[in-house]
Amino acid sequence: MTGFALTLILCAPPAQPERTAVPTKEEFLTQYSAIMTATRRSTPPDPERTVPELCRLHGLLPAVERLPRDRRRMYQKGLESRLRDHYRRLVYETRQARKRGGNGGGAVPPAAGQLINLIINTVSPNSWVVNGGQGTISYWNNPPALIIRQSSENHHQIGGVLRQLQK
Repeated sequence: MTGFALTLILCAPPAQPERTAVPTKEEFLTQYSAIMTATRRSTPPDPERTVPELCRLHGLLPAVERLPRDRRRMYQKGLESRLRDHYRRLVYETRQARKRGGNGGGAVPPAAGQLINLIINTVSPNSWVVNGGQGTISYWNNPPALIIRQSSENHHQIGGVLRQLQK
């Protein structure tokens, strides 16, 4: 299987989905600058605060008006780079916790286990490591998150399952 994508899904979404207005170009640049400063590599950021903000800005980027294509691409790459940094840190911390006999501070809660089983059993079941495939899904306890390594097509299907669960 080629073309794997990595996804970090925070398992504790806000109680009510937020309706975010599309920022102006200037507002976007101010918010982008603030999150990039907050997530620079020299200071470990708080993923519970920064990951949702990085994802929010990444989602709003296509709608920001009067932003040249090359700048839009540059901002997109910057946001994705910071999300990958969070992912790498999370994977590293997960491995360290497992070496110490833990899972990011605790066991997998029943609800997270049920969600993992639901995803594995409904989204291309044969593509997961537990069924002989190459896709992986694991739980991180602090902050609550699922780390998913799977094909882009299956990520799209996982997104559909999660959207259905939110209704």
